[in-house]
Amino acid sequence: QTFFDRMVYDGPRLCPHISGYVNGTEPSDFGGIGLPNLTRDAVSTVVLAVVVAAEIGLIVFAERHIQQPKIPTEPLSGQSKIDSLQEENNFLNFNNLGDTFLSSYAEMALEGLKNYLNETVKDEVTGVTDLQVNTLLRNYVLGNDGEIPIEFDDVAFTIAGLRVQIHSIF
Repeated sequence: QTFFDRMVYDGPRLCPHISGYVNGTEPSDFGGIGLPNLTRDAVSTVVLAVVVAAEIGLIVFAERHIQQPKIPTEPLSGQSKIDSLQEENNFLNFNNLGDTFLSSYAEMALEGLKNYLNETVKDEVTGVTDLQVNTLLRNYVLGNDGEIPIEFDDVAFTIAGLRVQIHSIF
């Protein structure tokens, strides 16, 4: 408010386009806004009043929230939605492929794949007996240090005009 009061009061004297202009006039000084001199007890009382008001507001909010009607939730609601969708749509079920001509061959292939991956074999690299799936992952997916090698050097993509670019992770 003081800034606007100063502009209104000093405007005619400091603007060269108005007839009341006086060259070399200094802006008026209304003084700063000071805080009243309060004792430590007065400040403590104000802080206490603010904290009590905030706690009262929190209690009112909590009480109001308790009065809101609650919608009961069912833990298996997502599964029941999938079951109702399954009646309307045909999903691929690997446990039951149906009674078609190819289903018996598909079931035989999946059973063979499952048996192959669950075999225990001696790993040539580590010399330990392990599942076939683990040795395949070690030999073809994982690097020598047992981690998946993914290069993130100079990766860039743009979404809605925003360009995100990764020069290097390390």
